[in-house]
Amino acid sequence: MIIEDADLFVRDFGSPVIFGIQTTWAILDQPDVDVLGGRAQSTQYRIEYPRAALIGLVNNSVVLIGIGPDWKFDSTGTRLEYVGSDLSPESARFRVLGTPNKMDDGAFMEAQLQRI
Repeated sequence: MIIEDADLFVRDFGSPVIFGIQTTWAILDQPDVDVLGGRAQSTQYRIEYPRAALIGLVNNSVVLIGIGPDWKFDSTGTRLEYVGSDLSPESARFRVLGTPNKMDDGAFMEAQLQRI
């Protein structure tokens, strides 16, 4: 069980996520799963986010995620802004696969994603 505030945890280690008009920070993970005996890589991603965030996230919902540590929300808190020095920063849209699930003690939710 995490005693600390879930929002503070994901803000330190996560990526910014936009779903409709909702914004939050989430831990983005790309599973390293071999498909077809190592001839292909899985395209499935997942995010872990605080339970109180991203209300209404369901199968086929689309989220925008800033990939990497140098993405932040702009001064309005509604758009992504890149503050790093990389010349080709990466953000991407993802589609939710299935229904998000509660993790462990319920402080976090998990959603499986596919990059679109």
